[in-house]
Amino acid sequence: MQPEPSDRPADAPKVFVSYSRKDLTFVDRLDAELRAYGIEPLIDRQEIEAFEDWWQRIQDLIAKADTVIFVLSPDAVASEVCRKEVDFAGSLNKRFAPIVAKAVDPALVPEALRRLNFIHLDREAAFEQGVLALVDALSTDLDWVRRHSEFGEMARRWTAAGRPGPHGMLLRSPILEEAERWIAGRPANAPVPTEETQALILASRRSATRGRNQMTALLACGLVAALLLSGFALWQRQVARANETEAIAARKAETEQRGLAETRERQAVEAGNRTLTAQSRFLADAASRNLDDGDPGTAVLLSLEALPDEAGGRSRPVVPEALKSLDRASSILGEVGLAARHVGTSLAFSSDGRWAVSSGGGEQILVDVAAGSVSRSPLAEGMLLAFAPEGGKLLRCSGGGIDLVDLSSGWTQSVVGAEGVPEGEQRICLFSRDGHRITSASERDLASWDLRSGQPLARFTLPEGASLGTPSEDGRLIPVVLRNGTVGIHDIESGREVAVLEAPGARIEHVALSSDGRRAVTAGPGDGTVRIWEVGSARVVREIRSPALPLLSPDGRRLVLRGRQNRAGIGGGFDVWDAGTGERLASSDPSLRLTSLEFDRDGGRLVGGGADGTIRLFDTATAKEIGRLSGHQSRVISAALSPDGRRALSTSFDSRLVLWTLSPSRPAREMSFDRSPVVAMAPLDQGTRMLGASEDGVLRLRDLRAETMAVIPLARGAALAALALDPAGARALAVRRDGHASLVDLRSSRIIEEFEAAFARDGVEKGAVGAVFSPDGARLVVSSRGAVSIRQSDDGRVVRRIPVDFTSPGGAAFTADGRRVLAWSSTGVAAVIDVESGSVLQTLRNVPLGIDGRPMPAGQRAAGLMPWEVIEVSADGRFLATAGMLQPRIWDLDRGQLVSVLIEHEIVASAGLMRFSPDGRTLFTVERHRNVAAWDVASGMRTMTFSGHAGTITSLRVGADGRRLLTASEDGTARIWDVASGIDVVALRGQGGRLRDARFWPDGQIATASSEGTVRLWSLAATVQAQVDGAKERMTRCLTPAQRRRVYLDPEPPAWCVTGPGLEQETDRSRWQPRPPYHMPIWQRWYGEKQAGRPIGLPRLD
Repeated sequence: MQPEPSDRPADAPKVFVSYSRKDLTFVDRLDAELRAYGIEPLIDRQEIEAFEDWWQRIQDLIAKADTVIFVLSPDAVASEVCRKEVDFAGSLNKRFAPIVAKAVDPALVPEALRRLNFIHLDREAAFEQGVLALVDALSTDLDWVRRHSEFGEMARRWTAAGRPGPHGMLLRSPILEEAERWIAGRPANAPVPTEETQALILASRRSATRGRNQMTALLACGLVAALLLSGFALWQRQVARANETEAIAARKAETEQRGLAETRERQAVEAGNRTLTAQSRFLADAASRNLDDGDPGTAVLLSLEALPDEAGGRSRPVVPEALKSLDRASSILGEVGLAARHVGTSLAFSSDGRWAVSSGGGEQILVDVAAGSVSRSPLAEGMLLAFAPEGGKLLRCSGGGIDLVDLSSGWTQSVVGAEGVPEGEQRICLFSRDGHRITSASERDLASWDLRSGQPLARFTLPEGASLGTPSEDGRLIPVVLRNGTVGIHDIESGREVAVLEAPGARIEHVALSSDGRRAVTAGPGDGTVRIWEVGSARVVREIRSPALPLLSPDGRRLVLRGRQNRAGIGGGFDVWDAGTGERLASSDPSLRLTSLEFDRDGGRLVGGGADGTIRLFDTATAKEIGRLSGHQSRVISAALSPDGRRALSTSFDSRLVLWTLSPSRPAREMSFDRSPVVAMAPLDQGTRMLGASEDGVLRLRDLRAETMAVIPLARGAALAALALDPAGARALAVRRDGHASLVDLRSSRIIEEFEAAFARDGVEKGAVGAVFSPDGARLVVSSRGAVSIRQSDDGRVVRRIPVDFTSPGGAAFTADGRRVLAWSSTGVAAVIDVESGSVLQTLRNVPLGIDGRPMPAGQRAAGLMPWEVIEVSADGRFLATAGMLQPRIWDLDRGQLVSVLIEHEIVASAGLMRFSPDGRTLFTVERHRNVAAWDVASGMRTMTFSGHAGTITSLRVGADGRRLLTASEDGTARIWDVASGIDVVALRGQGGRLRDARFWPDGQIATASSEGTVRLWSLAATVQAQVDGAKERMTRCLTPAQRRRVYLDPEPPAWCVTGPGLEQETDRSRWQPRPPYHMPIWQRWYGEKQAGRPIGLPRLD
């Protein structure tokens, strides 16, 4: 509804609309919209009859207008009248506002308008938004523009009267002073006052000045006598003041000089820091290139040069790029620990990683990993080897019998004589997972024995023409490939066939089982199809068209397909597939030339042998190379990783067996939660205890010091919907999706009370709820369908129940002061409740927005509200962030109003993944599932994007100081991000499985929870210096002078390279532990003289 003219304020903005008569319909609509916003359009709607009278009227309207709106259309730019209106308005320096009614060639637009930004109203969908932009522009600097019109009109009348002098139409005080202030305060984008306006103000000032001068002359005569009489006294006083002024000026000059010196010193420091920062980034980039080239050792040394080192007396800014390159290089740093002459074709580590064995070339090499020594023994023809599950014993299977060797003592025990071993060449030699059963098989027979009694357990003969596949890692199942191309899965202990895998029309020749025997993967010639089977039902769950031989991860979740191999066994790149969905997850560099490829024990990494003699490490989730070890002179035959990932063993056609030491940059402690996927975890008692909630509906309390775990089983059959923890960590409320809740005492690990947390309403089924403890721990709020209940936290007793208009469950959150609670429903309704009175203070409704970003009127939107899935409250309780089917929104809780909509957000946030910074100024959200975006709360503008994960982000945390982010992802990694730069300075990988949660632990560690039921505590360096010191300790060498020259470093090496890490101030040379190439006496003498204050020239090393 348009306001009547009487309703319009007297000072409403006035705009003249210049248009073509052919656009009158558009102008009428524009007129109605502008009047609705309190703007008075000045539009001449009469036909041209008496041109002179009409033109005078137009001139008067333009002179009165604050702004001239020009309606752009092909007819308007062709109109001579419109051009004349533009020229007249330009002569008055009027502000123009060009709007587009119909598309027009910009070259035809008058010059005065062409340089301005156009507002487009030529599309119906953007009309309202364009009107809002026009209204906003017209309201900008409105007071100044209005005065421009007033003074311009005065100047026009003064000019029309012939510009009369002092007794005419000049401005007088105080209007003259007001006009001068107005012209001096012109905004940057405001029109320039016309020449006649400036002339009027100048003439008025000159007239006023002449009048004042005349008055001044009269007064001056009367004052001369008085001035002469007081002159002498004033002269004496001025002399004294002059002396005082000189003293003040001297002190001021001294202060200014001191400030100038401090400013120059600060500028010099800033310039030096900028130079050092640029050098650090250059060195970090060089480190990354060396890492990509397979030289992590040099990458670590270059990263150290790019970081400050207080112990070594080197100060420079901390650059996130250098922290990232140091972390990446340190995590895969490898050095040769042992090399022996040997050509092996089969490699294996014991389960504890202490022993390794290589067999081939008619001999067996046993490696004592800890001692770095080897022992050799002849290898009988056809002999197979297997480590016992506990790792300290080795099983040797051959046609001459089966022996068990104690690796520590060397004592050998005969388990099965030659007469009991299956006849023929041995194909299988293995332990059961519990170590109580052993199995041996030839190409004709398979037999198993009880290791403790030596008694046979089962024996069966293979069908003619059958061959054995690789048994499951637990030693329970073995595949038998039959001549007709089908596969029988046999229970090793009983010999019973438990499943038959048969693909009609296809012949199976290759089969592999997952470690638990639940999945199998097969391949064969002819149809070029890899099949993934569910062993229990003998059912094909996925088919992948590929001629490659498959490699199945130990957990059965990942499948690797290598490129075609030539006769020398050299293949190209590989693809990683999800064995459950059949989705291709990642592809490696197709130019790779690999001779072998194997998973590590947890499936998180792949180790491959290269035709170029390198050992390459790959991240399974991304298929990206994460490390390269160089040392072999010929192509690699085989490579394997130790269970803990700290050692690698490789053999090559250069006749060398190499044990590599991989130096992890951070120790980690892994704990099992009964292998049930952990969906949430929380620290208790300053991080000495851990609460874990699992998918199986069980809470587990783990004492991290005593290594004990208490299990608190909840009612089975319903998954957890909410888990709330009181601030003191004494109680927890677990709410299940069936509406039942358990209040748990975390000190005694007992259930205090169980109650119905959700209530049926109007016959509607009750559903899941949200729960939260108050900041003081005294109250417990439960939000459910139709009601919010406030309870006593010690026994769960209901204190107050508040009916709310929730048709579906949602969640709840307290404000920081504990006086208000926010409860919400997933259907787009939220209520702010006063805890003491139980009254609903405000109700927020997620109303759809129009294209202008404003709430749509009820008559223009479909019935209902927009649902939200994620709600986050800032720490101070002032702001609320919501996300659902649309872009995230930020609300002001105090006013109950929408503050901003994150229009640039690409995809709605992942569930539960929005976090405010501690100061409430920044909101972090997950978008596109794999990225994190930072937003300014006040403006709603994006400030940073954090990208690097290869899988869906499952957890997002903000550090207490707001300077770090912590994310966890289904790609198996957790990353710590520098908020200021957006760089992931730390990447935690290798836990295995998808990561479900990650959080900062109270003692400075990082805790991560895996889908495989493990939680790992990562010990990180508390400071940059600690990280630098740790890296120096792990290094066995330093950059050579030639390497330093290549990256433009000072030729003088760091002190720790000569003295050893931590010994930079030590003067006793006998205690030094120098690193090559600075271990020679000439370097020790050089540094000793430098310590004594007698510097000498640098020794020449190359």
